[in-house]
Amino acid sequence: MLFEIDENISNIVADFIREKGHDVHTVYDENLNGKPDQQVIAAAAKENRILLTLDSDFSNIRNYPPEKYAGIIFFRLHKQDNASVMRAVVKPLALLNSMEINGSLWIVTETEIRVKQNLN
Repeated sequence: MLFEIDENISNIVADFIREKGHDVHTVYDENLNGKPDQQVIAAAAKENRILLTLDSDFSNIRNYPPEKYAGIIFFRLHKQDNASVMRAVVKPLALLNSMEINGSLWIVTETEIRVKQNLN
């Protein structure tokens, strides 16, 4: 799978995902850190990458209609430290083998994954 890691997720998590055999770009790799969200999601879309983020702005399906993207995984976690994000990222990575993410927003919490699609 191809992933774009937003600046609010550490390189430790990006490296973990790479170790699982995935192709990972970070916003730092692409000099997009500090850039507007629209530029970040456009870079992910251009390369057909799934965006992983802690930024709740990307969970707004009116602003970021899921069908326009390879997928968005938004982590809505009580704690956003590396250990918490690492624990949370394991579930969606495992599901990508059996569930289609293209055109979807996955909202990942400590206990569940909710899938949203724009129904327009």
